[in-house]
Amino acid sequence: MDLIKSSSEALKLLDMAAEKTRALIILHCNMQERATAATADYEKKLEEWTKKAKKARKLIISTISASVMTYVKGERNPAEMWKILEEQ
Repeated sequence: MDLIKSSSEALKLLDMAAEKTRALIILHCNMQERATAATADYEKKLEEWTKKAKKARKLIISTISASVMTYVKGERNPAEMWKILEEQ
């Protein structure tokens, strides 16, 4: 690395480094905000899906007989329950 020739040159280099550091901090903060928003959106959609899945399971269970229930006993995923029942 070349030697710095003057204090004004050193100050310019420090200012450039500080500006790049500020830009990186802002970029990092923006990325964190987007990640937080994406996580919140995912959690909301997961909660909505979970409610729908519970409703579907209840509907399937309430409409099948005890003898048919043995095929889907222990299955939590309503889509898998439906697939199992279709195959019977």
